[in-house]
Amino acid sequence: MNADPRQRWLFATTLAITAVTYVSTAARYVLGGDNGEFVSIAMQGGVPHPSGYPAMALYLRAMSWLPGVSPAHTAALATCLLGVAAVAALYGACRAWGASRPSSAVVVTLLATTSLMWKLSSHAEVFALNAAVGAAIVGAAGRHFPITGLRRLALLGLLAGAGLANNHSIVTLAPIGLFAVGRGLSETRARRLQGLGAAAAGLVVGLSPYGYLLIVGRNPAGRLVWGDTGTLKGLLHHFLRADYGTTTLAISDVDAGPLAHIAHLVWRVAVEVHYVPVLFAILGLMSLLRGEGPPRQVAQSGSALVVPAATLHETTVSEVFPRRPFTRRPEWRAVPRLDAWILFATMLTAGPLFISRFNLPLDGLALVIVERFYLLPMTLLAIPIARSLDVLFEHYLSAFEAAGPTVVAVACVGVVLGYDAVREHHRPDVELYLLNTLDSTEPGAVMLGTGDHRVYGFWYATHVIQHRADVTYVDVALLAYPWYRARVEDELGVTLAGIEPGNTQTAAVAASILRTGRPLYMTNRFSDAISAAFPTYPIGTVIRVLPPGDRPPDPVTLERANLELAGGFRFSASEPIDPDSWASSVQPDYSRPWRALADAYDAARMPEAAARCRNRVVVMPRNNPAPATPP
Repeated sequence: MNADPRQRWLFATTLAITAVTYVSTAARYVLGGDNGEFVSIAMQGGVPHPSGYPAMALYLRAMSWLPGVSPAHTAALATCLLGVAAVAALYGACRAWGASRPSSAVVVTLLATTSLMWKLSSHAEVFALNAAVGAAIVGAAGRHFPITGLRRLALLGLLAGAGLANNHSIVTLAPIGLFAVGRGLSETRARRLQGLGAAAAGLVVGLSPYGYLLIVGRNPAGRLVWGDTGTLKGLLHHFLRADYGTTTLAISDVDAGPLAHIAHLVWRVAVEVHYVPVLFAILGLMSLLRGEGPPRQVAQSGSALVVPAATLHETTVSEVFPRRPFTRRPEWRAVPRLDAWILFATMLTAGPLFISRFNLPLDGLALVIVERFYLLPMTLLAIPIARSLDVLFEHYLSAFEAAGPTVVAVACVGVVLGYDAVREHHRPDVELYLLNTLDSTEPGAVMLGTGDHRVYGFWYATHVIQHRADVTYVDVALLAYPWYRARVEDELGVTLAGIEPGNTQTAAVAASILRTGRPLYMTNRFSDAISAAFPTYPIGTVIRVLPPGDRPPDPVTLERANLELAGGFRFSASEPIDPDSWASSVQPDYSRPWRALADAYDAARMPEAAARCRNRVVVMPRNNPAPATPP
């Protein structure tokens, strides 16, 4: 192609912008959801929740040497590198599907600076690696992919295995993956059997990280290990996500409905890419499906337009155009119509069809969980958007003097529009809540609670950074799993009563723990059974559970104790803005004791004291800001 050779620098510029953006904003604190789990595994090794994500687990463990200011920051920096790799793979996919260098750089920069990709690429999670593998599979399926034949098939098998070893949502790319295998087999011709062998070998190598789960399952050695992966049966159980339901996202009785999930996907992606590029995606997809290629142009020689003599009488060209360096032919290339339809089918399976299977509501923390899966279908929009840019702005982008500033401008707009969302997502509130909660308990305490941010976050706090390692956290919901119950009983040295299949009697569990003599607390009100069976009172961010016959402190004494405890808490400098965030979800725990005290003072006919406590609910103490560097 006679393109400006300086266009090659556009890709380097995109990668540099992405790397600086992600690394400079990498999360320094443990966040909610699965983040505490992956940070802990990065530092200690272990087995994550189903499906195990061994590729990510091994990668994070291998990158634990990175110089972060905290374990959470180290794991976030490792994920940043995966985000940069995803951007590189997406650029390669655009090029393999015929896009020019300028349009590829522009669209990849656009997607890299969306708040969704930015957030998921700057804290420890599996979705950046999922996007990288997905983009590589799409690229390997492209007609213009530089690797062909046996090597293409081996690479496809490797990517498929690695994708499954990271996140099972990669199966939604099956249409384009199988199409790519067919293309590779057609290229091998008489060696198709060898081609299938190469693909199978690549698949086995890609899946090999699951062997790590088998090894760790047999020797937990104090690491965070979900399930019993020490046997082949247990490993298969884990791989199939049998604890959750293989074809469902989570254990939930609330479902927003398929159409609601699809509508939210469309709306959220449109917001992420700032609306207008969605129109470009539609136009580009229409161009691909029609099989349109670059417009034909007659050849140039010297400084004049030369028309073959045999067709001179058929042309209406009456002007002699001056030569324009580097732009004599379009750089973008044609894509077969069949390829485009396969891409379209993959966009449907990875987007609407997959999302419609989600069995979670579209509000609160469930919304945070759901939206992470929008990253893969959003990245598929890169190819039609790039095609649209090539069709509409070919001559403008062909000049490096125009393409370079465009890439930088798109990056600046994306960073400005996405920064606040990323900063809000990376708030320190969850980690500070974990530390404050542990400090609310007596030595040797046992805490009962629910929630991913607690079960993984408290493990991180007590086992990784060794803050209050004397405290044991027990997730009530997980007690239904025999493997978890056995570990808790072994640690507490007691057999827990009241646990039956499908029914955990929390009051009986609390009675079993109280008999050990250890102080018992609840982190949240997961049921009313314990409060109905035992005396309780709120202290700090927890609820103290007393043995039968003990009396809670009087309101005055309890208020004094809570004030003293709150005076040592660490808080972020401001309140969370997003109500549907992990940071917002922990705020009510701080106000719980003051609400209870206000009610107690009302019952004692002390209105001034009740008003004082209610005022503390509205004006939370922020006099102890979080440290610049996590403890």
